[in-house]
Amino acid sequence: MFSKKITCPICGSIENKFWGEKNEYIFYSCKNCTHIFTITENVNFSGLTPNDFRNIITNNLMGNDEQYYHHLKAGERPYEHTSITVNIILDYIKQNAIKGKNWLDIGCGSGYLLMKLKKESFKTIGIEPGGWGQIAARERNLNITQSFLNKSTFANKFYIISATDVLEHQRNPVEFLAILNYYMHQDGYIILSIPFVESFSGKFLKTKWNMVSPPTHSQFFTKRSLKYATDLLDLKIIDIIRFNSRRLPIIGKYKKIQSYYNYFVKNTLLSDQALIIIRKNRL
Repeated sequence: MFSKKITCPICGSIENKFWGEKNEYIFYSCKNCTHIFTITENVNFSGLTPNDFRNIITNNLMGNDEQYYHHLKAGERPYEHTSITVNIILDYIKQNAIKGKNWLDIGCGSGYLLMKLKKESFKTIGIEPGGWGQIAARERNLNITQSFLNKSTFANKFYIISATDVLEHQRNPVEFLAILNYYMHQDGYIILSIPFVESFSGKFLKTKWNMVSPPTHSQFFTKRSLKYATDLLDLKIIDIIRFNSRRLPIIGKYKKIQSYYNYFVKNTLLSDQALIIIRKNRL
């Protein structure tokens, strides 16, 4: 199993231990930075056709872009993953009085976050390699570029860059974060939403956790590995907000119940997601 030296994609250590196996992919835990990862050298997302990209992203469960678009829209219901994540982002920017700046949303999916941000007077643009992003652009009158992000995609910097449920897909997460840093304004923010592996699900279910689905979900950060990655790029984590990706419908209907629930989740291992707020390091 360990005949070949496995290198951690965050710190470069070859001191890794077996963490689990799923879909014929072996996951490792780095003994140095504690990052959880598998090797997906056989998958190159940027070299795929749009149809092949959709098939990999959806594990061949969606026959066309229209079908996947409506699947993503289903996640916008008040008690579903997309709605919960977007509302936490909106709450954060309101609490911190962040307004009226240009915003880039990477992997924007059904365009739900972009749609909400337009109502808050942000100048928004999304980027989505899948064709479902163009369906969202037409149906919701959004500015969405169909492409993978690289240093030649845009000519300008952005005050806020968000990437929800994107970092876990990256074969080289540090390289991806470096591109975000490249596009971030000097006084800007990076907002990431990721599966939180230091939750009950990550610690005890491991590869039985539904978030572990290689080759699409192949990187799982701990607080330590996140700090290691951001330190490499001279970035600073200024906030980590823990939450759960799903809740009972009744919790989404009543604000008081939702408030108690959120407090409980933040302070227990039930928080299987994390919102990470990053800025440039100012020494």
